[in-house]
Amino acid sequence: MIRRLLVINLRAFWAHFYSRIGRSSKKRSVQRRVLGKFGAAIAVVYIAGAFGYLFYNVFSTLRDAFFALGAGWMYFAVNAVFVFSTCVITTVFTAQAQIFEAKDNELLLSMPIRPSAILTSRILTLLVTEYVFEALISIPALLVWISGGYFTAVGAVFFAAGFVLLPLLALSVSCLLAWLLTIITSGMRRKNIANLVVSVAFLGGYFLITANAQRYAAGLIENGAAIAESLKKAFPPIYFYGNAIASGDALHMLLFTLCAIVPFALIIALLSANFIKTVTTKRGVRKREYRERTAKQRSTFAALVRRELARYFGNSMLILNMSLGGIFAVTGGIALVIKRAAVTALLDSILPALRLSVAMASGGSPALGGLYALMSSPATLACLALMFCSSMNCASASLISLEGRTLWIMRSAPVRARDALFAKILLHMLVSALPIIIASALAVFALFGGDLAAAALVFILPFVFTLLIAFGGLAINLLLPKFEWLNELQAVKQGMPIILMMLGSIALLTGVALLYILLLHRYMDALQYGWALSGFFAVLAALLYRWTATRGARRFDAFPA
Repeated sequence: MIRRLLVINLRAFWAHFYSRIGRSSKKRSVQRRVLGKFGAAIAVVYIAGAFGYLFYNVFSTLRDAFFALGAGWMYFAVNAVFVFSTCVITTVFTAQAQIFEAKDNELLLSMPIRPSAILTSRILTLLVTEYVFEALISIPALLVWISGGYFTAVGAVFFAAGFVLLPLLALSVSCLLAWLLTIITSGMRRKNIANLVVSVAFLGGYFLITANAQRYAAGLIENGAAIAESLKKAFPPIYFYGNAIASGDALHMLLFTLCAIVPFALIIALLSANFIKTVTTKRGVRKREYRERTAKQRSTFAALVRRELARYFGNSMLILNMSLGGIFAVTGGIALVIKRAAVTALLDSILPALRLSVAMASGGSPALGGLYALMSSPATLACLALMFCSSMNCASASLISLEGRTLWIMRSAPVRARDALFAKILLHMLVSALPIIIASALAVFALFGGDLAAAALVFILPFVFTLLIAFGGLAINLLLPKFEWLNELQAVKQGMPIILMMLGSIALLTGVALLYILLLHRYMDALQYGWALSGFFAVLAALLYRWTATRGARRFDAFPA
């Protein structure tokens, strides 16, 4: 039964990348299905290549330093730490949603299926995803190890065994944290806020570590001996793992195997014993006292907006995935205000060197000249940073898909399709444009002072770009809806609309930056180019507005209820 449930979970996970529901799925041509899978494959290869390149550089820095000092085990210990932290951070909230808060828990428990089988199948599904994340880190470490000449046959066998065992240890911690988080937040009135705070803290810590990976690697090399002793005492399984591979120590491999398997078996036994109670107990919260009030009459559009906001605030994972760019933008704006002296000093140190490189380049260098022209304008740099943050918010690219099996409710309600669509646009602007405006105000306060033209551009260009992203994402989702999903996260995190919108917006930003650097810097300064882009993006947004109000509304009406 466990095997059957695992196969069903994996098939459902894979199918949700491409599936669509009802009659519309039958109309998809072979070419569109192939194109969708090809686009998803390109995105996967790009992401894997980016992560692989990052960790390859990190491990290249560490390899010779550790092995030369006779502490080769530290090389693999660092690999284990990266894998462990990545797996825990990426699966703890997924474990909470997929194991304890899955919508089909009660349905499966009503069938003649052992609760331990349901739990084990879902844990193994999470384990498969952890192996994927582990591969992004461990394969570059393996390639660097082989290329350095330190490779041994016994070490290779132990490395393969460690590859299988290490995610078991991480998954044990993830499941335990997810279980405790479920128990703690189940009785909270605002548990979504608690989940959001914890999620942001986890992600912030992870991005901080990865962004400073090279600097941490240098620190490991400088203080390797002291860190090694601390790591041995604080986390022995990591030492067993690293020493088993580096020196071929079979005893340490056996100890690490026990450290991975025993906690994994214990956590399955613990969760199995409490699974029914955890997923079926309805912990009450303090009820609000009823107070008679006069109901306020609202317009249809206002009711639609309130509906979108209720769904957005009803799931902390939706808030995180739809607003991550806004969180980064506001955080970056606050950091810019605090560190404005350091940022100004950095620009002042880079620009003279870049100007000198332009002057010394034989025959002139258009690329260097364009880069200098772009960097000499802090306003355009701030705009690019804010637009990049905005491109990470693709809320509108999933709002049609989120209707899911409840689409018939919207279709049967006496509302116009264009009102329903523009309510979704307004939600995107509230959760994306509002943080961008706040970050723009912080950037203007930190850098521009009395330069009104630059200050206005920092407000207008990112706002217009965000509006373009809102209409563009909704248009793509209307063309490629994804109505079939098990939970809302699958509609938000998977599927071609999200992939196309993120890659498309980043490609657009890259294209307009390269266009100026390579060509247009000869004809206008960066500030003028920023205003030209504002007009260009406004025209594109207006065209998409027209399409949404006409053909997009008709397409929404044509969806099967």
